[in-house]
Amino acid sequence: MKKRKTFYKKISYGLLIAVAIGVLSGCSSKEATTAAPSPSATIEASAAASPSDTATASPTAEPEKDLNASEQLTLGYINSYYNEADVEARKKFAQEHMHPDVQSVFIFAASAVIDEKDHFLNPKVVETVDYEKDGAKGSLTLVKGDGDKEFIGLIIEDKFSFGFISTATSDDMKAAFEGVRAQFK
Repeated sequence: MKKRKTFYKKISYGLLIAVAIGVLSGCSSKEATTAAPSPSATIEASAAASPSDTATASPTAEPEKDLNASEQLTLGYINSYYNEADVEARKKFAQEHMHPDVQSVFIFAASAVIDEKDHFLNPKVVETVDYEKDGAKGSLTLVKGDGDKEFIGLIIEDKFSFGFISTATSDDMKAAFEGVRAQFK
């Protein structure tokens, strides 16, 4: 149990750093940057989302057949949190679908909306693998989007816990993405 709490503390601190970098860089320039909160900050679809919910929440996502709950949740994050411009919708997604250990960070980061030019468009699930570290078990889902962008969603206890994106700008986030990406074919 202690290992699990340590794991979530590390993720929480990493998210806080990413959010701070995103907010500070957004405040210091006239244009939004890609160093926004975290790649895992935009999901609204739940594992039990109906096809009509998914279609209205994400016009950029093409419906995929036979997605498991982790895959649906990862696509939901991309479409309902990461790509979402409505701060209240982002907060709602965080409240309903984020793991309790990181939920407050994502609610706080909800106001740091990703610039439209940096959205993750036309997400398609490529592969899902099991995940286990420091006593925490879950899954990782690899998603590809337009322009060779890749996103990996970490799902623990049926909740979205963290996201890694190939377009990360900080060295730490790039290294984290590459480390997690190595777990896929």
